[in-house]
Amino acid sequence: MTNEIKYHKGSGNIFEDLGFDDPVEMQAKARLAGKISQLLKEEKLTQVKASKLTGVAQGDLSKIINGNFSGFTIDRMFSILLKLGQDIDIDIHPAKNAPSNINFAMA
Repeated sequence: MTNEIKYHKGSGNIFEDLGFDDPVEMQAKARLAGKISQLLKEEKLTQVKASKLTGVAQGDLSKIINGNFSGFTIDRMFSILLKLGQDIDIDIHPAKNAPSNINFAMA
């Protein structure tokens, strides 16, 4: 009898590991939701005050903070962050497993 513990190494994206549809988008939304939650705590904003500041219903902010963000677009979450005084930078770089030559068609 061995005491070996069996495990499965994760992909780095819990949503992919759990079989969610569109795990990349879900992970991005989770990061944005985490930042929104962090900002509210740091600024000591209640959900009611944050609702007035952002124009987002208090119930919707509650959903985001509690990890129920599947009904929210990334654009809407960006808008909330902008209204909370944040700048947003988007970094585009080759994927880890991307082919080295990618052709783009411009219309």
